[in-house]
Amino acid sequence: KIISLDDINAEINLTSLLKGDVHIKNITANNLDANLYTDSLGTLNIQFLIDALTPKEKLQTPNLIFPLITLNNASFKYTNNSAPTKNLKQWQFNADDIDVDSLFTQIQFSLTNQSNLDAKVNYLNFKEKSGFKLAHFSTDVELTDSSFIIPSANINLTNTKLVTDSIVILLTRNNEDKVNWAKTQFNFNISEANINLSDLKHFVPELERLKKQASISAKIDGTLDNFKATNLKATYGNTLSISADIEALGLPNIKNTYFKGTINHIRFDKASVQDIIANVSKQPFVLPNEIANLGLCQYSGDISGYTSNLVLYGNLSSNIGNIKTDVNLKIRDNFNLFLINGRIGSNHLQLNKLLPESGLNNISFNSNSQIKLSTKQPLSANTKIDIKTFGF
Repeated sequence: KIISLDDINAEINLTSLLKGDVHIKNITANNLDANLYTDSLGTLNIQFLIDALTPKEKLQTPNLIFPLITLNNASFKYTNNSAPTKNLKQWQFNADDIDVDSLFTQIQFSLTNQSNLDAKVNYLNFKEKSGFKLAHFSTDVELTDSSFIIPSANINLTNTKLVTDSIVILLTRNNEDKVNWAKTQFNFNISEANINLSDLKHFVPELERLKKQASISAKIDGTLDNFKATNLKATYGNTLSISADIEALGLPNIKNTYFKGTINHIRFDKASVQDIIANVSKQPFVLPNEIANLGLCQYSGDISGYTSNLVLYGNLSSNIGNIKTDVNLKIRDNFNLFLINGRIGSNHLQLNKLLPESGLNNISFNSNSQIKLSTKQPLSANTKIDIKTFGF
């Protein structure tokens, strides 16, 4: 069974049909069930139909106008029998084994000038067997051979609300007339996004434990392998936040991507750092108790380098004073190990607030430090320090 449905209703404008245009009104399908699969050789089960409907010569396409299409309680399955077996958890999305049900949508679209597609999605919602749920999606779409424009879009997941002002994608094609996605230009604004990152765990398993609410707004433009995010503002939970302008070169391979930019601020405290590292690494991560005495910290400065080897040059302010940094940060072992190497200094650090029972007072210093933070071992540090002033 490829497709089945309980009933379908449609209205056709016969006058327009006699003129060569197909005007279909108010298509409504109830309980549509579609099943697609590829065999072990990779052949799609409807390939015979695609071949039969594909003209041998390029024909002039009539103007097609579909004012309103409604699907009620539709379902869709796709199985790729040529794909290797994947060892995925039940809640992980598998692109080779898709099972969508409870799909409701209402779409208006038209095809004109051979290849121009205009569409309006009034609503779309469904759930997938992984547990992913699209609670609501609505948008307008303008598609041509060279561009993809979405003036606005609204996306609601289980605990997520995302609103975009505009998305413009200018397609770049290679010599074989295929889209080169890495070089395709895009520009979009995220005006409002309240996200529960665990809603996306079905596609990014590392987000499974990030259950606190996050928010993001930004203007992003460039190409996939070289884009800029300006006025980027993001928060996670009540404390962790960032405001920055960042450029990334080398995506989609995150390990080979070079980042550079200006950090207006990163705000954090001991609890927020422990929480996010432990949840991403799936390992307990506990900083020394004294770190809590730093209070709410704020870092500002410049950042450059790869995710495995970042350079941070800036200033860290805290409850005990300000620290200047010119350090190299290396992230290893799937966020289980952080290596910090470089110069750290302060003109006025209040050690009595960091270590109340030590009898120490203010200190000013410059140092060359190697610090190791690990989810598997206690904190360790090796420091060569030049003390300018020191009080007891």
